[in-house]
Amino acid sequence: MKAASVMGSKSTSDQLDIPADPGMFRRLLPHLAAEFSQDFTTREVTHIVEEPASLTDRVALLPLPGEANDNLVAHLADEDVIFLGAVGSFGVTPLLFDSDPIAWIKSLESLTEGNELLIPGHGPPGGQADVEDMINYLRACIDADGDPSQIAKGPWDLWADRRFDAVNVERASMMMSGDQFVPKAMLELLGFT
Repeated sequence: MKAASVMGSKSTSDQLDIPADPGMFRRLLPHLAAEFSQDFTTREVTHIVEEPASLTDRVALLPLPGEANDNLVAHLADEDVIFLGAVGSFGVTPLLFDSDPIAWIKSLESLTEGNELLIPGHGPPGGQADVEDMINYLRACIDADGDPSQIAKGPWDLWADRRFDAVNVERASMMMSGDQFVPKAMLELLGFT
């Protein structure tokens, strides 16, 4: 039986070509540590998508900045369903270590006009209210000006993985000053410092 195709951006393909480090995943996601065996591997991207494309007459692919600078969103127009991938994190704190919060907000704002069912890469299915919550969380990270204790109160107070706040606020502050390196808080989270 032929394996399913894996669509992805060039940078996703490049990242998945690097051998996986199960120890790093265990440190990042301790609640899932048992899922990452020592022989854990990733699948290769079989088809690179760099611009909007119709996969079929029913499925459109759209590259958008999100958790990474080039994520793929799949829109099933006749079903009113959008698979957000890493552009969406509903009820779970996103991880902003490698992205531009302003670009991510613009991507999310481009998705706020319809009534589609939105399937995020992290968390349960949702809708427009969940997109608005994500936008407001990312803005709160920017407004915190480098200090995680200054994140405004909001629905995200109940989200899982709030330990990512330090990474997100540091990255937002770094990006606002033109610094595109990995935040120190992310390196600490992974046990590299």
